[in-house]
Amino acid sequence: MFTPGEAAVAELRIDLKNPRVPEEEFSSETEAISYLIDHADVNELVQSIGRSGWLDFEPLIVLKPEGNTVIEGNRRLAALRLLGDPVLRDELRFRLPDRIGEGLKLPKEVRVFYVDNRAEARDFIGFKHINGAFKWDSFAKAKYAEDWLTDDPTASVKDVSERLGDSHNTVLRLVNGYRVLRQAEKLGFSTQDVTVRRGFSFSHLYTALPSPAVRHFLGINAETGDLLGENPVPEDHHEVLLQYLTWLYGQRGRGAVHGPDGR
Repeated sequence: MFTPGEAAVAELRIDLKNPRVPEEEFSSETEAISYLIDHADVNELVQSIGRSGWLDFEPLIVLKPEGNTVIEGNRRLAALRLLGDPVLRDELRFRLPDRIGEGLKLPKEVRVFYVDNRAEARDFIGFKHINGAFKWDSFAKAKYAEDWLTDDPTASVKDVSERLGDSHNTVLRLVNGYRVLRQAEKLGFSTQDVTVRRGFSFSHLYTALPSPAVRHFLGINAETGDLLGENPVPEDHHEVLLQYLTWLYGQRGRGAVHGPDGR
């Protein structure tokens, strides 16, 4: 249950397990803020707050048992930190935009909703970022849905789909794609080592998996509408799985990949 309140900005912590960036593991708040600068348009928020002031339009969601960790609102917290902490700016070599408003007053406290665990905020965060105005990419959505199903054994794909405000088929495809990818990673595939020009595009995998031909090729014995298990590709097709992902994305260290006819 959400408990409204106010929290000192200095006592809030950046989430090192931010679901926006499921492939990253941060060792410190500084590292997490650096990532948000590079990948989440924090600069725009810094500029907006710096020129117009802080608009407390939506409470941050704070996980109190984990030291006041912000699980919704990390970009806003990062922007406040950058505006108010010259030492942090120097460490990250971050330059404030020109024409920051004179006499800018940053809030010492902000409105928050406290929660006791991540599951309590799951409906709100999931809807906002999966089917709302601040959408995550498909891989972040897939991990969020997978974590939900893993953390709540009573939940079904239908339940998760309805509560996220998304279609059953979309969530099913995302989770199935995520499970196949995770199995491939256990076998040695790495999303960090792809060689295609535009990098790793999760949509190539999850949109292909419903195809009967692709499932047959990978040895997946399940219907298109089935939720796949944790390791859906059988052992005798492990090398085929790695070969298939190398066709899709390329993979440093695996060399050239040939088709069935040897070409």
